[in-house]
Amino acid sequence: MKPILTVLLLFITLSAGAQKIRFSDSTNQWTTLSVNGDGCYFQTSFRYGADTIIHGITYRKLFGNGSQYFGYHDVCYCGLPEFGSQYYYGIREDTIAGLVYYIVSSPGVPDTLEHLLYNYNLNVGDSINYAFGGGSHTDTVVSMDSTPINGIYHKIFNFQNKVLGFHLSYTVLEGVGCTNSPIFPTFFGGCFEYSESLVCFYENGMLPAAHAPINSCAANSPSCTPYFDGNIFDNIMNCGSFLSVKTINKQTTFAIDPNPATDHIDIISDRPFAPNTSISVYDMTGRCILRTPAEQQNSVSINTGAWADGLYMVIIQDNNGILKKEKIVVIK
Repeated sequence: MKPILTVLLLFITLSAGAQKIRFSDSTNQWTTLSVNGDGCYFQTSFRYGADTIIHGITYRKLFGNGSQYFGYHDVCYCGLPEFGSQYYYGIREDTIAGLVYYIVSSPGVPDTLEHLLYNYNLNVGDSINYAFGGGSHTDTVVSMDSTPINGIYHKIFNFQNKVLGFHLSYTVLEGVGCTNSPIFPTFFGGCFEYSESLVCFYENGMLPAAHAPINSCAANSPSCTPYFDGNIFDNIMNCGSFLSVKTINKQTTFAIDPNPATDHIDIISDRPFAPNTSISVYDMTGRCILRTPAEQQNSVSINTGAWADGLYMVIIQDNNGILKKEKIVVIK
């Protein structure tokens, strides 16, 4: 009886300490990817800055760092100067009502009204209106789902709208935002219209296991599909697919052996791991079962003897993002 009570107390403690992800959390950071048929890859990062007061209301500045491109320089070009370090949205969230508001506050682009960005109280058939290019468009919830993040269920909203003469589907994950980008569909910030897609979401420097059934980029732009697992956004599986492209020339080479494993795995690098490097292991439910530092050493051995047989994801990352991710199989 005592072990059962201990487990129950532990569960209650963990549940009490957990909380829903909030879109306005100051530590949030988003990384998006745009890609075209010419072999060009474009990355944009979004992060929060200091609070600002606009028309007497406090907002949190949301910056985009512009886009970095990778590929053939003679055919790859994308610039978002209007969304660089001087351009931002003001974000305000009413966490009790489940509403997220934005206001455009960029030099030369003042906004006098705040607008509704996300409403987490919508149901199937409900609609939301967005201003777009001097006009507006209305998006409707066509289906809903939910997914656990940090042990708490978050809603998933699948929208459809009609913009510029064709239907566009996209997904909003409660707390994280749209799986295109955190300011979609109010601003099409990708290098290629409608192809921008969220690949990484960080909360307090960590990757929460977040999943959504439809990825807009994969659903509407065929050139995006090689970088995603079907039409599913997965913050563990997909995060880093593109980030590894930018670091491939300067990063070390990693090997994970043996695979399949029985009682251990060795993670070997051809040079010492850089400062702030860590190794995380996730099971296929998205639960992190291990996280260990890997600094100033060439190899790390991990005991898998207590793990259940099955498939696991090993992720090596530092302050710049994911360096390597690989699936391993444990068989006893």
